[in-house]
Amino acid sequence: MRTIYPIILLLLILTKTMLVDNTLFGRNLPQMGYSQSPQLIINEFVTNTENDWVELKLIGRPGESMEVSHLFVTPYYGRNNRIGNGPITLKTENDPSVPYDTRFLVVYMHPGGVSENDHTGDLNGNGYLEVYCNNFATALWNTEGVIAIDTDNDSTNGGMIDFVAYSNNSGRPNQTVAGYVRRAMGYGMWPESNDTQKVSVDIGAKGLLRYESVARINDTVTRSKIDFAVTKFQTPGRDNIISDPDFKGDIFKVKKDRVLIRQTEKLNSIDIPLFIYEECSIRFRVFTSTGVMIYSSKLTNSVPPGDFTVKWRCDRIRTLTPGIFFCKIEAVASRRRKGSNANFSIIIAK
Repeated sequence: MRTIYPIILLLLILTKTMLVDNTLFGRNLPQMGYSQSPQLIINEFVTNTENDWVELKLIGRPGESMEVSHLFVTPYYGRNNRIGNGPITLKTENDPSVPYDTRFLVVYMHPGGVSENDHTGDLNGNGYLEVYCNNFATALWNTEGVIAIDTDNDSTNGGMIDFVAYSNNSGRPNQTVAGYVRRAMGYGMWPESNDTQKVSVDIGAKGLLRYESVARINDTVTRSKIDFAVTKFQTPGRDNIISDPDFKGDIFKVKKDRVLIRQTEKLNSIDIPLFIYEECSIRFRVFTSTGVMIYSSKLTNSVPPGDFTVKWRCDRIRTLTPGIFFCKIEAVASRRRKGSNANFSIIIAK
């Protein structure tokens, strides 16, 4: 009996290691049915831009973290680079001591920018870390495809950490893509079906529009297409916004009611932050308190949904008489030809 207790203790230790670390002797375990925390997920991706990107997010219990630079984001296996050369640590909560959101990493499929990591921080100040990889930039087709987070560049050895398949449901699946989907099915990473397009996220017959993305809904992880939705709000490095396809309300909203500017400030422009609900054309005009128009912008066409900033580029701020100025913002929806407008106050003080 005395020799049995050490064996039982060893088994308990190994079991705890499996449940906490989700690895045993270097093997990845998500497809084996173990509860994984923290968990790295594909949170959002685009397929119809100049440089397509995939957003990763870490979810799990508060205070958990994961170093991800050694992993691969693979739209097409065979010639991919690891995510980064320097350490990249994601956290399940945004760390307020760091000037960027530590939950997200945006992975571009093509080189051409400066990759960021823990050491560099957020170099361009856009609020999140981003890396640029030479990972089959043209493989995120706007017809159908797959994306996997993998431990290596091989789809045959069970190293998938997360997976998503998308399709325009043409009825004629690409056999290479279908092969990847079936392989994910075999590892329990995607629902089994004889029709690989039927179980893929539907991106529409014509694919995604240039401002649309596929985004995960509320961090759900069922490893199926119901985890995702096509949305017209691209939010790299930020929480997803799932658009309502039946929305017929305002075209935009002004995120502030007014702004106070002092003439002593050295400003190139006065910024008016908006949120755009649907693609539109925008123009704005600035008036004095007596109704005299002192500025009219050019028409900005095809403004995509999401955050947008109207800029009054005014080099005459110091010459203007202090007081209140009114900005009228007008927009016309590109598809519905519906108009919408809003007012914004600018107070210029000495």
